[in-house]
Amino acid sequence: MEGKLISSTESRPMTEPVRRVILTIVNDVGPTSMPFNEFVVYRAGHVPGERHVVISWGGIDHERLRSAVPEAAARNITLLATGGSVSRLRRLCRETLDSLGRDGTRVVVHLHQPKSGLIFHLIRAALPTRVPVLFTVHNAYDKYSWPNRVLSTANYLLAASVTFVSRSAERAYPAWVRRWKRIPVQAVPNGVDLDRVDAMLRALPQVPAPGVRSPSTGLQLVNVGRFVEQKNHRFLIDLMAQLPEAMTLTLVGDGPLRPQVLEWAQQRGLASRIRFTGVIPREDVYRELLAADVFVSGSLWEGLPIAVLEAMALRRPVLLSDIAPHREIAEVGDGARVLPLEVGSWAAELQRWAADGTQTLAQLGARNRKTMEDHLSLERMHRSYTRVYEALTAGQGDGR
Repeated sequence: MEGKLISSTESRPMTEPVRRVILTIVNDVGPTSMPFNEFVVYRAGHVPGERHVVISWGGIDHERLRSAVPEAAARNITLLATGGSVSRLRRLCRETLDSLGRDGTRVVVHLHQPKSGLIFHLIRAALPTRVPVLFTVHNAYDKYSWPNRVLSTANYLLAASVTFVSRSAERAYPAWVRRWKRIPVQAVPNGVDLDRVDAMLRALPQVPAPGVRSPSTGLQLVNVGRFVEQKNHRFLIDLMAQLPEAMTLTLVGDGPLRPQVLEWAQQRGLASRIRFTGVIPREDVYRELLAADVFVSGSLWEGLPIAVLEAMALRRPVLLSDIAPHREIAEVGDGARVLPLEVGSWAAELQRWAADGTQTLAQLGARNRKTMEDHLSLERMHRSYTRVYEALTAGQGDGR
């Protein structure tokens, strides 16, 4: 097969026999891709005897991925791209399954996105063997566009099992779909790789320890997310206009609405208090989170947001919009603060935190870290996914 993710250990023999292969189909692959990082890369580096083949409907930036993927994980990952070709997707899937079928290795197909998932189902009948398919729902159903609702429903009905990245995403899925086809369904909340977070912390000795910065000169706020309607940057701009001049905001990310958000900031006279970083390496994202006092998110909808969870893992206080996934995070701990999208309430809360001082920030941050350790780690998440995969592969050969 073409397109293997190259690593300096690639030629070394596997120390563990391959017991299971996860064939992951996605729209695209990038250094910040959640299905790639939180699923494929983590499992490739942590689950012995498991290999991963990733087929991207779009392109793959191998150079950026090579530097972003730990070597121990890279040797267990094969990356392939279709270039938007159905015939190439069919060929790559056939070759993958043909090569795996010779030694009886158990295989699961894991679909993460409605578009690429349905394209896989369209070519599935042409494949040499039938393999169980898991479909993961990453967002609230009612926040999908109508085309994606149709595609998501089709994926649900064609899968052998379905997982949701949060309980709120599971509750939002239409009951009529679940009544139409009864299959194994469960919520497996997203998590964060705490070992990776702590390793990055150790590699950044120049960053002050969390919670020791003095907010006496004004809180430094941070948000990480794409500049799209969902992330509701306009609210954060309006919020900054209500806060003291000493308070600043850093916006990490890029997207189609970035020029518009920048224009809003300039129109409100906030250009000197709001910094736009663009897309930056993951290590630099962590630096920005650690340099801030509070992570803020005014999102209109989410699945279970990784950026919020990473901020909590780094012991940052978080102030979040009152949406179901944010409430779900707050319900499993006592550090995250959720408020309705009302500028005055947010401004009052942040000014109260600033007045309370460093101790309050440190206490909120410590509670958030404990929430992550107790409930929302990737280790915990993938123990659940291992059970899902095992249940699916136990039934291989029964005609599915």
